[in-house]
Amino acid sequence: MKKWILTLVLVFIPFFMCSCGGPNLEAQCKNNISDIRYNFFSGESDSWNISLTTGKRESPYVLDGKSEQLVDFGILSITPKNLDIYGVFTYLIEIDDLKFEGEFEKSPFDNSFAADIGSMCSNEAEIFVYISDGQNEEVGKLSCISKEFFVDAETSLQICINEYSEDIKEFLSNCEFEIYIKIITDMNSVSNDKFWYVMFLKDNGEFFSFIVDPIKSEIIAKNL
Repeated sequence: MKKWILTLVLVFIPFFMCSCGGPNLEAQCKNNISDIRYNFFSGESDSWNISLTTGKRESPYVLDGKSEQLVDFGILSITPKNLDIYGVFTYLIEIDDLKFEGEFEKSPFDNSFAADIGSMCSNEAEIFVYISDGQNEEVGKLSCISKEFFVDAETSLQICINEYSEDIKEFLSNCEFEIYIKIITDMNSVSNDKFWYVMFLKDNGEFFSFIVDPIKSEIIAKNL
């Protein structure tokens, strides 16, 4: 009987040590990522601004403070240079030797269109995007913006944990949580500078977030 009890104790010790806000915070954070973006590409054709970001995210994708199994994704987005462009648009994207095609969906929030190609790629990929309205076709070549980053997605999370470990432990105590690591754009800058956005979301809806400069390798804003 004592041996059986000891076995149960040994089994459950790692569980309690990895509980929310426990000593193994870094490992648990990495195990609770629901959305992580690895790279960002941009380019243009005659009529469109084009971007592609790829990574892994949970499926189903629900902001509920709980992390599910991750799947590959690649969000291809186009925004018309002429705001009066309407219609149904399809794409063919060539990523090195791979091809993906489909139909864009109109965003309900702005004038952009987007599609998920369900695949990741490396920063070194050569990418061409062909956009068609059924009669005319345009092509744009994409360049990797994140290739110039000094800080990748995982490192941006590590920076947040290193600098605010006690705040993070306190915030995440006695809860379930998930983490989102995205690339965001500063629309107020002339060059549309990119930053890492790291958000911790609890199962009760509370969250806090950090913005990490990928060049300076430092936190430039936080919401605690």
